[in-house]
Amino acid sequence: MSIPSSSSGYTRADLDAALPRFSGFRMLGRGGEGAVFIAYDWTRKEDVALKLMRAGDDPVLWERFE
Repeated sequence: MSIPSSSSGYTRADLDAALPRFSGFRMLGRGGEGAVFIAYDWTRKEDVALKLMRAGDDPVLWERFE
């Protein structure tokens, strides 16, 4: 999944709108491909790690992610 990010990082509004199944986002780390968050998954009823790709259609990044 790719969502927009600003120079200061992912906004709470972006995360809430794009991923309504999850809440309580906490960033674990950020790198060249995007950012990793821990969040509560209301479907699974547990915390999960989510890797969010930085916005864009770079096929090289998507291939590396798969």
